[in-house]
Amino acid sequence: MDLKTAAPCYLYDKKEIRNACREMKTKLTGFDFLYSVKANPFEQIVRCVADEGFGVDAASPGEVMESLKCGIDPKNIYYSAPGKMAKSINTMQRCAGMKHKDRASSSSSRHQAARYPQAGV
Repeated sequence: MDLKTAAPCYLYDKKEIRNACREMKTKLTGFDFLYSVKANPFEQIVRCVADEGFGVDAASPGEVMESLKCGIDPKNIYYSAPGKMAKSINTMQRCAGMKHKDRASSSSSRHQAARYPQAGV
């Protein structure tokens, strides 16, 4: 590839990404780590980070579907967007086993938990 004519472009170093993940997990023990799919949904990066034991934070049905497409176990997907619409919740329901963290009101959380008990709200 001719970098002079390929601009703009991004170059990623899988080894550096893996090293950064490992260093973070080594220095900050006792935490579950999540990669924000919104930050960069590039499939190879999502898979690389997941291979290092990170879960993913998905804030939309599209990010959930992208994570599933990358082979992420639904149990390692945290769906965490506030103010979800019914369509969004239905997508989450179809991915039963996915972890759901609701930052919305407690009444919204109770409503979603009652309506979709298998989603782990």
